[in-house]
Amino acid sequence: MRFRLPSPRRRVPAALTSGGDAAPTAPISVADTAPVDGEPGGGAPASSGGEDVELRIAGMTCAGCATTIRDGLLQLPGVASAGVSPVTHRAALRPDGTVPAEDLEMLAEAAITGLGYRVVDER
Repeated sequence: MRFRLPSPRRRVPAALTSGGDAAPTAPISVADTAPVDGEPGGGAPASSGGEDVELRIAGMTCAGCATTIRDGLLQLPGVASAGVSPVTHRAALRPDGTVPAEDLEMLAEAAITGLGYRVVDER
């Protein structure tokens, strides 16, 4: 049985909708995403999100793969933001504090596996 995620709802950054035809040239990382609650510019009180969850992914060969994985990870409960790099084969999740980091890591592994990729143990 495969794990399926609902199709993501995408937010298009204002910079891309302002008539410019320039596309980003580098993969989007967690640092490049919108401010998370509690960070400068976030507008809400600080959350106890904890540290980022990082995963190494096998089977990711292009930016399209990275986008598929990122969109899937953003659908998980407890994820404030996610960044996936096809160059480093890594995903970084910023928790929103509603799900413990251990549970979030297990959810992310299941989602990535369900999308047809594999999480690699770095030990």
